[in-house]
Amino acid sequence: MAEKNDFVAAFTAFTESVSGRQDEPFFHWVADLKGGLIAVMSVRKVLKVPSPERLDGCWGYLTNCYALPDYRNRGIGTELVERLLTLAGDRSARLWSHGDHPAAAAIAAKLGLNRVRELRRMRWVAGDVPQPQLREGVRIRAFVPGQDEAAVVSVNHRAFSWHPEQGALTVEDLVATEQQDWFDPSGFFLAVDASDRLLGFHWTKVHPGPPEAIGEVYVVGVDPDAQGGGLGKALTVIGMEHLRAAGLRSVMLYVESDNAPAVAVYSKLGFTVWDADVQYGR
Repeated sequence: MAEKNDFVAAFTAFTESVSGRQDEPFFHWVADLKGGLIAVMSVRKVLKVPSPERLDGCWGYLTNCYALPDYRNRGIGTELVERLLTLAGDRSARLWSHGDHPAAAAIAAKLGLNRVRELRRMRWVAGDVPQPQLREGVRIRAFVPGQDEAAVVSVNHRAFSWHPEQGALTVEDLVATEQQDWFDPSGFFLAVDASDRLLGFHWTKVHPGPPEAIGEVYVVGVDPDAQGGGLGKALTVIGMEHLRAAGLRSVMLYVESDNAPAVAVYSKLGFTVWDADVQYGR
C-alpha cells in the first residue's frame, strides 16, 4: 500500500500528464479536509463505435474512486459518485466495480444503480487438454503482422458486434497493440480455410507476474458463418496447449456471465470462476 504522500504525488503527476490532451479527456473530483487530499475520483470519456446496445457510441468509464482508509464508510465515496451522475445528466452512466467489492454494491444501492453486467474471470490449472477437432479443410497458422490485421478486425467485429468494447477494435488498435512488449504473434492462432480466408482466431497473452506468470485466453473470435461446428472450442484448446507448453501452470480468461455458450465451453474444459467485475448503471 502506497504512503499518502506518495499517492498524492503520483496522482498529481498523472493529472498533469493528461491535462489538456484531446485523446484522453479525463474528469477529476477530489475530497479534501483542511487542504489535505482524502479521496479522489477519475472518469475517462471514451468514444466507441455505435453498437446495438448504445447507438450513440459514447461511453464514460469510472477509472478510479479511492478514499484513504481512515475516511471510509463516511459517505465520501457516495458523494463523489453522485457528482459523476450529475455530470452524466440524462446520459447513461456505467460504473465498474472490480472484484465485485461490497462497498461499491452499497454505494450503488444508495444511489439506485442497477447491476447491469457481470464480467467473470475464470481460471484453469494446467492439466489434461483434449485434442482439438477441426473440420475438414480448416488449418491453423500464426498471425502475420502487416498482413492479417484487416481480416482479424473484420471477423472480430462480426463475432462481437454485440459487445461494447471488444466489438470496437480497429486496425489502428491492433497495430498499436503489436508494439506492446507482451505481444507475440506465435501465440496468435488463426483458423483459415483452403483459400486462406479467416474463419476464427485465438489470441493468447502471457502475464509475467509477480507473483507467478499466468497465461490468458485473451480473445477467441469465430465468424458467425463458421460457428456451430466446434471451431471456438478447438481454437481455445490449441491456445491452452500453447500456454501449457510455454511452462505456464495456469490460464485465465474473461467472459460475460450471460454468454451461456462460452461459459459452458470453458467450464467443460476445466475452467472455474475465479472472481468477477460488476458494472452498475441506471
